[in-house]
Amino acid sequence: MDLSPLTRFRLRRVNPYRGLVVDENTWAEAHDYHRDHLRLHALAFHSAGVVAGLDVRPTPSQAGSVDIGAGAALDGEGNMIVVGQDRRVAFDDIEPGDVYIVLSYLENRVNADAGAPKGAPANRIVESYKIEPQNKPAEEPAIELARMRWTTAEAQLKPAKDESNPGPDEIDLRFRPNAQAAHPVTINVGIVAGEGGETRMHGVSNLMREIDSLAGYHSRFRGRLNLDDGAGGSDLIVLAAPASSEAALTTLASHLGRGGAVLADVCSTVADEEFAKPVQAMAEQLGLRLKAIDTKDPLLNSRYPFSEPPDGAAKGSVTSNGRFVLSQRDYGCAWSGTCEKTALSRETVRASLEWGVNLAIASVQPPLRGA
Repeated sequence: MDLSPLTRFRLRRVNPYRGLVVDENTWAEAHDYHRDHLRLHALAFHSAGVVAGLDVRPTPSQAGSVDIGAGAALDGEGNMIVVGQDRRVAFDDIEPGDVYIVLSYLENRVNADAGAPKGAPANRIVESYKIEPQNKPAEEPAIELARMRWTTAEAQLKPAKDESNPGPDEIDLRFRPNAQAAHPVTINVGIVAGEGGETRMHGVSNLMREIDSLAGYHSRFRGRLNLDDGAGGSDLIVLAAPASSEAALTTLASHLGRGGAVLADVCSTVADEEFAKPVQAMAEQLGLRLKAIDTKDPLLNSRYPFSEPPDGAAKGSVTSNGRFVLSQRDYGCAWSGTCEKTALSRETVRASLEWGVNLAIASVQPPLRGA
């Protein structure tokens, strides 16, 4: 569990005595102590995210724009953000493609005296916010309210017909964090996928929903990863496309060294050898010897008990070394509930999701000594 959001607070308060000079620094430190305690409490007993409201709707009869409802949120630094009225967010100067609606905490310094001369020092701090569209994911402590694949500047946004699998120009709320009581363990999930990959994305979305349904855990989507650029803070990487460059191997070695997990998952719609052989070669370059999973491995019992990895959308083997798993059973399609146009049994889908939850939880647990 990452304790850095809590341990970074430095709690120091003023020790008063007769004759203490209360200047601006003393005043600020005395009040910051109470404010820091509130922020620490918020992060220790609640998770960052939307507290209430802040619904995202298409702007009627206007392309490239959404309306945000009033509401409140808690950011990653423990700041409470209050949006007191509906806001309209236009995609001005935003390129078509992936668009993220991001909420950030702001502080504005003002002088409360209407008659103050020009240039008078600010005597008040107004806690405010900024809501803006951008072409990159939100960076902490900002909060993602929604995302969408905006096809053209003339395209009008619309609600998702299928909220679990939004299409182009539809508002995607799957990865918007919601504040929760208690402080859950965050599991960061990223995916390496080739062109398309909608079924895989749908499956990962379902897996994250399963993680969020567990008390004490919260998932966060890190998006599509380019391993040449790093792992993006992921705990679990779903590897659905080969990655063999030197930079990618360095990223995976670092990721596994930190205790993260990798699920290299063969898609049943392509030939197994097109994926399995490059992954096995990559594992060898990482110094990993893949073998059958031992019955005492946390992957089989970190949450749900299994005697062996369950069936997925396809037949095949499942081998691993530590937190690196090569699956030829196509769990990604099983998580989505379909394999091409073939429906899978509920038992298969459920068991596959539970196995995925085991893998996700194992990715944030301390690795076994010698693993």
